Amino acid sequence: MSNIDNENMEKSTNEYSIDSNKYKIIEYNNDDEVENIEEDELIYKVILIGDQNVGKTSIIQKLVTKYFNKKYNSTIGFDIFYYRVKINDKIIKLNIWDTCGIQDFFSCTKNIFTDVALSIIAYSIDNRASFENLENWINTLKQNSSPNVLKFIVGNKCDLEDERQVQKEEAEKFKNNNDYNFFIETSAKDDKFVTELFENAIVQLYELNKLMEEKDGDELKIDFKRRKSFVINDKINKNEKENNNNNNCNC
Repeated sequence: MSNIDNENMEKSTNEYSIDSNKYKIIEYNNDDEVENIEEDELIYKVILIGDQNVGKTSIIQKLVTKYFNKKYNSTIGFDIFYYRVKINDKIIKLNIWDTCGIQDFFSCTKNIFTDVALSIIAYSIDNRASFENLENWINTLKQNSSPNVLKFIVGNKCDLEDERQVQKEEAEKFKNNNDYNFFIETSAKDDKFVTELFENAIVQLYELNKLMEEKDGDELKIDFKRRKSFVINDKINKNEKENNNNNNCNC
């Protein structure tokens, strides 16, 4: 069990940092048993979508394994990763779904969006087309998920500054104009702001849970949480993982 903030001390005061006085986040039991559910933990489904080769898998692997694979292997269908933390008084487990970058795949597996709490829509800062395609990915998300899903916009590969095709200000404007929940630039290769990305996700999910607890009974205001749309049944989730290969398609 290690404090996330201790990984890179130089990141502690960056623009994406959370308030460490308000939120104490530590990694929690991220071992071979992370798939097992702990008593009273909060389980949230997070999905990464975006074009091929924008680095979705690398972002997740950097978070979970602390490793960056220089060899590009395209995701076929989807993979599921697990990441558990303790934030203040709560234990949160993220079931992180890494998806392929082929939009036609989602037309034959629309249930992949079932129970999504937060979607990370990624592009690469050196690929203008991947940024311009964000709207298509978000439309796919809107058509197949709850309107209350949190939406994070992520510009990956910020280490490629000399090859930049999308300015940070432009992406921030896109996020603000569409009232999405968060924007960040990351680099899985250089380990820039990957931790911050998921810290901010954890904080927003934590605050939503607090809202549910504070307004218990007021379904109109918190119906998304009251329906437990964020919570994945552990048994169902394991079955989904076991059937991963059966559900994948190369459409």
